Amino acid sequence: ALAVAALMIPFAAAPREAALDLPHRPASTLDAITRGTLEGLPVLTGIAAMLLVTVALVTLLNTALGTLPGAHGLTLQAIVAGPLRPVMWLLGIPWAEAATAATLMGTKTVLNELIAYLNLAQLPADALSPHTRLLVTFALCGFANFGSVGILVGG
Repeated sequence: ALAVAALMIPFAAAPREAALDLPHRPASTLDAITRGTLEGLPVLTGIAAMLLVTVALVTLLNTALGTLPGAHGLTLQAIVAGPLRPVMWLLGIPWAEAATAATLMGTKTVLNELIAYLNLAQLPADALSPHTRLLVTFALCGFANFGSVGILVGG
């Protein structure tokens, strides 16, 4: 990372002075907190709205998929889980448990990791081995999902 940064912006021999030019200098700490809060509210609103819309669109698509003839129980999560089963096996999960792990990863990718963790917690104790539970717990970490794209766009 440092090498790429040095190529993009070569190191200067002498440090340059930088000045922070604020359009409004806060009169006090309370003024700075108030202004920061008020300026952050539109960002928060955008993030919350995009997250809500993203989850609503996933629900709409799942409902549309459910109305297709012969598509009993078909959801975006199930579609994403299909190709993830071999990936789960390559991570070291036994093939017999890879379908369950892939379903959790599909839920994490389409919805979010919180819902996937809740689904993991609701599984029976014998559904996954302790080794698989550990691997799935780590695999579910992160923000690589459709909702995160909504958060990014909202931010």
